[in-house]
Amino acid sequence: MIRKSKKGFTLIELVISMAIIAVLLLLATGRYRHHVEKIRIKKNRYQRKRNLVSTIRSILIKRL
Repeated sequence: MIRKSKKGFTLIELVISMAIIAVLLLLATGRYRHHVEKIRIKKNRYQRKRNLVSTIRSILIKRL
């Protein structure tokens, strides 16, 4: 009698693996978006500070 070796994965194993990967990707995407939003806010703050400094310099130069 010849035995067949069982190689590969069952459909249910593949589906479960894909579901786990999908959940991990969703979690990573959410954290990435949050991180990008924080960077955008910091960048906007920095730009506003630079604009304020530029405006103050212009006013001071005009007074001279």
